[in-house]
Amino acid sequence: ISANFELVSLDKANPRKVQFIFRREIGIEKVVDDYWADRLEVKAPMPGMILKLKKKKGDEVDHGEAVMILEAMKMENEIRAVNKGKIEDIYVKEGAAVEKGAVLFSVEN
Repeated sequence: ISANFELVSLDKANPRKVQFIFRREIGIEKVVDDYWADRLEVKAPMPGMILKLKKKKGDEVDHGEAVMILEAMKMENEIRAVNKGKIEDIYVKEGAAVEKGAVLFSVEN
């Protein structure tokens, strides 16, 4: 089964509060797995260089809060938390070159 949406945020305290964004095709199984996961990973949407880290491991973040800035094609792109929680780990450093799809950081739900 496929669906044309991507999980943006979830609230385990209120299971009816889930946000989706219509972006790309993913399997419904992945959405269900993400919903019940203890953490969500944020991946690079495009290749580029990590210009600045705005948060560090252990910081609390809200949905949509900027965690880092990715420079790509001479543009600065804020990479934001997809859920409210605590930053479990940041897998990149400032100045690091990243490929599309590289895991940048994870947020505990």
